Amino acid sequence: MNVYLKKLSLLTCASLFAQSLSAHTDCRLEQSATAKTITLFSHGMLDTGSNQIKGYLPVEGNKDARCIIQKPYAYFNYDDACDPKCGIKLCKFWHCSFGQHNDQATIARVYDDLTKKFPEDSYVLAGVSRGASVIWSFVANKKPTQVKALILESPFDHIQTSLEAAAHHVPALINCGLTRRLAQDLLRNIALKSKADALQPIDVANQIPLGLPMLIVCSLEDKLVPAQSSYRLYQALRARGHKDLYILILAKGSHAKLLRGADGQRYEAVVHAFYKKYELPYDQQKAELGKDLLPLCQPTDAKSGCGF
Repeated sequence: MNVYLKKLSLLTCASLFAQSLSAHTDCRLEQSATAKTITLFSHGMLDTGSNQIKGYLPVEGNKDARCIIQKPYAYFNYDDACDPKCGIKLCKFWHCSFGQHNDQATIARVYDDLTKKFPEDSYVLAGVSRGASVIWSFVANKKPTQVKALILESPFDHIQTSLEAAAHHVPALINCGLTRRLAQDLLRNIALKSKADALQPIDVANQIPLGLPMLIVCSLEDKLVPAQSSYRLYQALRARGHKDLYILILAKGSHAKLLRGADGQRYEAVVHAFYKKYELPYDQQKAELGKDLLPLCQPTDAKSGCGF
């Protein structure tokens, strides 16, 4: 069966190759004349850095648009990124590892390049889904000293959790009549650089620096990274005594669209309150809206209003 799945994966990759456009892992930086804190954005799968970050930036001409990232910010592409073509999001699965070695090497290289160019600046690392889990593992393994805070949206504790969720909810797999087990195997084998014995984010939780402020955001409506998966990462750090750790569990919001969802204003307010608490650039009005919400984002157990 595994041989069959590998062949099917290769055929899928070959069919996508003809459609995919080139992606560049080199970093793009949007600068500011005054700010000295750079936000480095780490994108999820089936997207690019330049495309996905737009959902977190200010919208010109719309002062009410939700945003949690201001200039200066930087973004980049992982090796599996493809520019959307005809509105369809693609992925170079032959470069995909689900956030493992090659993805961690990419963000490490980008971070090193930035800190060499701007050695006096501090950094906030912000990521979504796979991008958030890569940040987690990168910080655990490399312990970058100029990083002052993490904003992690829907990080998974173990890729198997997301594969199980995807196998159950992705319409294309369901319509093919695959069993959940076969669908999981197909998804797992299609990532050709993924290693079954690689360490997962939950495995390196004990290496996260305890003094590093971190905000995890997840949604009970997320069908690809269940809120429980992100919450297990939170629990692992709480068990080690991490004090500067928060988790915002939203009732509404689909995967990778939380800020633009029904609970997006709450998300935005909590992020800016978090920024203010840790003396990072923030919007005063939005931080004021979140000041009473942030203390509620430190539940002691899964029964503390988490919703699951």
